Amino acid sequence: MRNLIFIVVIFCLIIPQINSQTNEELMTEIQELNNQFAKLMIAKDFNNLLNMYTDDIYSLPSYSNIIHGKEEMIAANEIEKRTHSKWLSFNLYTKDIIEEGNLVIEIGEYNLAIEMPGGTPPITDMGKYVNIWERQNDGTLKIKVDIWNTNLNPWAPMDEIPEAK
Repeated sequence: MRNLIFIVVIFCLIIPQINSQTNEELMTEIQELNNQFAKLMIAKDFNNLLNMYTDDIYSLPSYSNIIHGKEEMIAANEIEKRTHSKWLSFNLYTKDIIEEGNLVIEIGEYNLAIEMPGGTPPITDMGKYVNIWERQNDGTLKIKVDIWNTNLNPWAPMDEIPEAK
């Protein structure tokens, strides 16, 4: 009986450490994917960016309609191409992840700077997002749902807008 209690105690001490390591590895995997995503956005490499999404993607951007599926994502990317803007920076910061079966829910914050044509000062933005990543049969993660919106209130006076992190 004493041996059984000892084994149960050891088991209870080891399991949280195993989960912690797995969680850290998953956070690292998500951050690497986010870094890749940001590089592709800055480069406006929409073809490779599209490969980071599932075929049935749902995207819910600020101040815009829902985008569903890769065909609608392609159409949205075409609109972005026509703006002739230049992405100067784009950073994604994962704050938390929740793993549930083959899905990983990521909660994070972003900041970005975009230069618009015409020599105007760069536009900066910061906000928050939720990505739902889906583990594919090959073990990779792809974005199934992304929801993002700005922290900047478009109705606030300009002197109340906070600085980007």
